[in-house]
Amino acid sequence: MDFRHDKFSYDSEKDKYECPFGFRLRYVGKDEKSGKVIRKFRCYGYGECGRSGKCTSCGKCRELCRYEHKDVLVEHRLRMRANPDAMQTRRELSEHLFGTVKRPMNMIICC
Repeated sequence: MDFRHDKFSYDSEKDKYECPFGFRLRYVGKDEKSGKVIRKFRCYGYGECGRSGKCTSCGKCRELCRYEHKDVLVEHRLRMRANPDAMQTRRELSEHLFGTVKRPMNMIICC
């Protein structure tokens, strides 16, 4: 069985993760790394599970970390996959403008 982070399901309403075998990971606190708030979740059904050696190498419990604004990132990724031409349209509309603004400032590098 695979115990990667993406195999755990997240319930945003209850603010809990669930492992592939149905055990819940509860919110235990937050940490800050590089100016980003990271939320920590821990499994307390770890002793009952019987998969302790496969789930984590820690030996105590399984812990997952989640970036505070991950929902926004996931939503953006889904929007971009649904409309892949949007980025090409953005390039066509904005890149010419940036080039025009840079030229009078002598910021254009010619090959």
